[in-house]
Amino acid sequence: MNDEYQSVGDRPTRSAAAPITVLAPGQKIGRFKLVEMLGHGGMGQAWKAVDPDRRDEDHDGFVVLKLLPDALRLNEDATEEFKGAYRRVQALHHEHICPLFDVGEVAGLGCFQVMQFLKGMTLRALIRQEDPQRVGLRQQRVVALLKPIARALDYAHRQKLIHRDIKPDNMLIDSETGDVHLIDFGLAAQVRTSMSKYSQQRMSTSGTEAYMSPEQWQGKLQDAASDQWALAVVAWELLTGQLPFHGDGTQLGFAVCQAELGSLPDGVQHLQVVFDKAMSKDHSQRYKTCRDFLQALADAKPVAPATAAVPTIIVPGRPPWLGFPASEAEVKDIQQQWAKHLNMPVVSQHASGEMVLIPPGEFLMGTAQTPDEMMQLFAKFEPKIEWFADEQPQHRVQITRPFLLGKSAVTVGAFRNFVTATGYVTEPEQDGAGGWGYDPDADGNKFVGRQSRFHWRNTGWEQSEMHPVVNITWNDTAAFLDYVNQHTTSPISNAGMWRLETEAEWEYSCRAGTGAYYFNGNDPEKLVQIGNCIDGTWHDKWRNKRAINGKSGFLFSAPICQFQANAFGLHDMHGNVWEWCGDWYNKGYYEQSEGEDPQGPSSGSSRVLRGGSWGSSATYCRSAFRSYNVPLNRYYNIGFRVLCELV
Repeated sequence: MNDEYQSVGDRPTRSAAAPITVLAPGQKIGRFKLVEMLGHGGMGQAWKAVDPDRRDEDHDGFVVLKLLPDALRLNEDATEEFKGAYRRVQALHHEHICPLFDVGEVAGLGCFQVMQFLKGMTLRALIRQEDPQRVGLRQQRVVALLKPIARALDYAHRQKLIHRDIKPDNMLIDSETGDVHLIDFGLAAQVRTSMSKYSQQRMSTSGTEAYMSPEQWQGKLQDAASDQWALAVVAWELLTGQLPFHGDGTQLGFAVCQAELGSLPDGVQHLQVVFDKAMSKDHSQRYKTCRDFLQALADAKPVAPATAAVPTIIVPGRPPWLGFPASEAEVKDIQQQWAKHLNMPVVSQHASGEMVLIPPGEFLMGTAQTPDEMMQLFAKFEPKIEWFADEQPQHRVQITRPFLLGKSAVTVGAFRNFVTATGYVTEPEQDGAGGWGYDPDADGNKFVGRQSRFHWRNTGWEQSEMHPVVNITWNDTAAFLDYVNQHTTSPISNAGMWRLETEAEWEYSCRAGTGAYYFNGNDPEKLVQIGNCIDGTWHDKWRNKRAINGKSGFLFSAPICQFQANAFGLHDMHGNVWEWCGDWYNKGYYEQSEGEDPQGPSSGSSRVLRGGSWGSSATYCRSAFRSYNVPLNRYYNIGFRVLCELV
């Protein structure tokens, strides 16, 4: 079967003697205009460029041009071989393989490829960002990052193509979607082969040394199992912060081919058997597919000590975690146990307002029903089906550490104290664009913006010091938190860093042991008891057909804590104002999310918003509903709630 994998044969060499063109930004290569060099080295040059054929009012037309190394650009034999390799890769169509659009050839430059430009970072850059101390990432995070790559590889292997250079540098994370893409499919290996054949430079026949399998080092035939070995090396590196084999050149090759695989460190030793198989010296003994390897990596669980007869969420010497589901009495009991254990009150007063102790626990995050089912259940509120798509799949999440969370959103009064102490000017005031507000004299729609007269001090309706502060950008919340971290003293001795909650922490805290659409059940009409949303009061004023029937008496934001609290003692989790979260937003994140303390995607263009507001229908105010906006956004119904870590 191995000999079915496509490769390039040997042919006599023919060279051209034309000079190599020096490239610069602004220069045109055929129809492509160069913008900036993205990288260069032994594999050639990569340039960001504009393709006018792909540019319109909705697309910027950016592509990546990859040119061969100077020693190969004008070699006719190398060019022909590359064209063949390019076309085989061009035939691959998979959501996690970066598309190869075209193959070009220009006098003085030779052959080049045109591929999709992805705004984001390589997995190598993500490692530096998420694991700067090189101690390793969590098992769930590693699986989430590499599962898409495994799927892409298996697809290519079914097409009888192998990559031959799997490494973190050839994996790109799209900053817009968070999707992981595989690049340079077999092309870097083709460069090495051609450099050895057609130039004076000797290179390894395929792969990057640290990730090469024994058969690659030995110059033997490679197949899908060779890519699986390299993928396992990447997984090992992500989990431990280190490579499994060390050395340079021949020394490294000897270790890969002859030395036994080392032992994984404490904390991930339960994965040793998985790596022993994926990195077997005999490639026929590895997993059947890359997905089988990733599934084994995902399924492997730590083995509990023989003496441990308690659930894993029970830690000796500590109170139990909050289970799921949990009654209100159970929630309050666990909360009190943790308060006693930490020697602190359940509710404490801080510079940002009252803070509530939230114990560790688990819950089901997201929505179990399909988008079509949700469309029927919430038909009265005229939802759109895409509103529900990013809430799936529903998945179990554990919040492993206790923390303090604001009893309500930060108030106008607390924010004013911060501004008075620091002289801080919010972004809507700084840039002069202002925010949004209510103008009863405006023609047509009375809710207007952006206008410089509207900001956190003025929304167009009367605000007391106890109203939640709004017209605040995500960056404004960061400034507030910097002040709290650096210049305020907590009455709690084990208080740690102040920050925004993650959306997982937000949903866990909102649900408080429940699994319904709202913490008081599934009936939208009962939302009037616990949250400020579009209700009968709105309908009487503006005839909004998406209103629930009950009347709260509030047309705009309400002062904090006017509605029933959940079992934790938190108010206004449903409605009143949207709350900025710390996470970047990614529509498909739940398919990759970690099971413990998920932190959200590593990059993005928008931040998560949760909870709904006084201007939201009951659909938006559900515990599972996810919204988002760019960090510079400011709106009359967006505020924030703060979290304090406990150390």
